[in-house]
Amino acid sequence: MTGNTLFIYPRRGLYLITRCSNCNHTYQCNNCDANLVTYKKWEKNLELVCHQCQSYYSYPTQCENCGENGISSFIGGIDKLAQEIKTITDVEPTRLDNKRLKPDFSKKDHPFVTTRVYDPAIDYSVMSKVILIAADNLLSSPDYMVMEETIKNLTELILATPQTSNIIFDTKDLENEFFTKVVSICNQPSSTYKEVLNWYREFLTSESNIRDKYGFPPYKNLILVTSQLKNRQKSIDNINDFKRILDRYRLEKFPEISVSSSYPARFLRRKNHYSYHLLIKYPKQYKNFFNLRNVIKNEASRIGLQVRLNPKNLF
Repeated sequence: MTGNTLFIYPRRGLYLITRCSNCNHTYQCNNCDANLVTYKKWEKNLELVCHQCQSYYSYPTQCENCGENGISSFIGGIDKLAQEIKTITDVEPTRLDNKRLKPDFSKKDHPFVTTRVYDPAIDYSVMSKVILIAADNLLSSPDYMVMEETIKNLTELILATPQTSNIIFDTKDLENEFFTKVVSICNQPSSTYKEVLNWYREFLTSESNIRDKYGFPPYKNLILVTSQLKNRQKSIDNINDFKRILDRYRLEKFPEISVSSSYPARFLRRKNHYSYHLLIKYPKQYKNFFNLRNVIKNEASRIGLQVRLNPKNLF
């Protein structure tokens, strides 16, 4: 390995999936149904961790579904990547996403690894290569601002990395217009700061037009109302009762707002509760917001619903 290399892989943990090879049972959180991530607890001990609700479990010795012993974990995360790099280079890579450790950027011909696409604490000027592993995963977040935040981070990464450095964007999805554009920029060492910033500006203009069309922030405010109960049918009934009440108020007092149909949360079951959402949109600088807020607050409190203003995650 010649020169310092930074490996970016936004996947935490040792393995992302744990499954029984006999019956294909996949281990998921008992509280929210998210797939469990394998972590190295001690030198030889493993545990399963839920990134959604922070529950954790002992690593299974036999399948809870069929009783067989064929438990295996696969699809490596950042911890597995660090192990592989050490095996290949015989050098312990420096973790840059561990705030407890102060990295030494004076090292030569050294590997660095991080889960963060861009981090202002990293000295990118010492990197000869920057490799984004499995870059297709960058857009896998349910956050509706994921594209904007990803492009912002990539723009900052490209601008912070010297033009003499090689940025390798690892993707198989070359039919995707976004990935095609990023690959073309990374493959042109002569790309100027102006060209990169123009690309970022063009995206923001396009994104702004889409948000204007569909009434998402910054053109409208959002209120997310959630019903979360152990009884699934009761959770559905509560959110639908709230919708009927709000629709009546909308027709009588708040014609400017819009109310979605109820829909299940991305993780329907979370901490043994079933969650359903309702999305409300209202204009910026809404003159009747005080009255709208009181109606939502009072009715949601009476039924027992959660209310969030302008959340990033709507699913």
